[in-house]
Amino acid sequence: MEQTNEFLMGMFAAYIGCECEITEAQDGITAKTKAKISGVVSERVHFAGAGLFVHFSKLKPILTPLSEITDEDAVEVAKIARCRYKSIESIIVAGRELVTIYLDRSSNVSAIYWVNIIDYLRSKHYDCGYMHIPSLITAGLAIKKTI
Repeated sequence: MEQTNEFLMGMFAAYIGCECEITEAQDGITAKTKAKISGVVSERVHFAGAGLFVHFSKLKPILTPLSEITDEDAVEVAKIARCRYKSIESIIVAGRELVTIYLDRSSNVSAIYWVNIIDYLRSKHYDCGYMHIPSLITAGLAIKKTI
């Protein structure tokens, strides 16, 4: 489904700093080029250092699925939600459970925690979706990061 420029502008702004893949050659830029987003201007994304401005339709952010969250990031999620456990293993489990709850879109976790959790996960370039789309990778709007 084609997305509006306003939707794409917001989506790219939510994932500022993540790496993107240019999916179509444009203005002498080779397809499959990768660069990090430094800003969103009108209908284009700016890439720092490269001096590039590329139209939204020619880009896909490269994101990590939430199901592949690292132990370190699961701990941070648990800390944001103020989960208090005695062992690091139980904190990791709590963080992973919070991500699972988010994926299911059911929660009794305070909304303020969710905002902070989503901001943290997006800053780490996890696929938290955007607006009504739960997964940008599944929707074909992003590329799964490969290690």
